[in-house]
Amino acid sequence: MRFSLLRRISTSVFAASLAVVTMLSAATGAPYSADVTWQPGMGDPRTSHDCNDPLNPLVNCSFETGDFGGWVATDIPGPFWPLQVVPAGISPGFDLFPSTPTEGQFAAVHGFDGDGPGTISIAQDVVLPFEVTTLEFDYRAGWDMFNFPGSTQPRTFTVHVEPFGGGAPLQSDLVLTADPGSINLDTGPLKGLVVLAAFAGAPVRINFECFIPEAFTGPGHFQLDNVLVNVMEPISVKATNWGRIKASYR
Repeated sequence: MRFSLLRRISTSVFAASLAVVTMLSAATGAPYSADVTWQPGMGDPRTSHDCNDPLNPLVNCSFETGDFGGWVATDIPGPFWPLQVVPAGISPGFDLFPSTPTEGQFAAVHGFDGDGPGTISIAQDVVLPFEVTTLEFDYRAGWDMFNFPGSTQPRTFTVHVEPFGGGAPLQSDLVLTADPGSINLDTGPLKGLVVLAAFAGAPVRINFECFIPEAFTGPGHFQLDNVLVNVMEPISVKATNWGRIKASYR
């Protein structure tokens, strides 16, 4: 007797290394419980992800071409520091953090400031798989609006899901807010998660957008890397005894 499980589950749903999945027997309709275990060496499913997963539909997901190939990158006119792809150790100065790629040798960065109001965006058009669940990405930011005058509005980082080719957002998720008059030279490496299930099978544009509401109100630095669209893939397992099925999380 064979059953189907979901292979990829969003990292956010794992509270421990053991997940229990309930399903129905195709033959009898009786419920079965599957112990899906995380095995050492697979990477902790709660904290790690690798955008080079072959199921990821995004191209150049960690900017390893050394440029924005496959992406639509649009800088603010008159940037404080230009939108670019860089290796480790690059900083705009002002005690802001140096670039630290989280996957591979490169990451996308920009100055998180400029001649606002305006936006800085890194976007990609993609047809999402029908099995899509979430979008995961690594980001990092720093800014100084304390030692530099003029800030009265927050700078923000938002992930928009837009129509394929761009347009008015279909979904917007605010990820980060930098308050006026504040200073944080390094947030440290952070992980973002956006639910995409509502767009299963749809052609969309995923847009990582920073909004700069005012002109040159203090230096900043922003980094994006390791962008992954999570999908679910069925695997097959065998019933070991009535009511319990053992399967490994891969």
